[in-house]
Amino acid sequence: MKKNLEQMAALLSSYPMDDPENEQIQEIMGKIRLKFRIITASLGVKLEHGSQSKVLRICRW
Repeated sequence: MKKNLEQMAALLSSYPMDDPENEQIQEIMGKIRLKFRIITASLGVKLEHGSQSKVLRICRW
């Protein structure tokens, strides 16, 4: 779990917030989405379409 969280942190820090024209945005977003699914699955969180608020409440311990 720690490894996945560290990898997610690295992906988020590499996201080009100041350069929306960056060609790598789609690739990075795909990796972030995949890592998010891996982390939520390992926590036992089941996501439903439109259930973002449930995930946010769980992550705020």
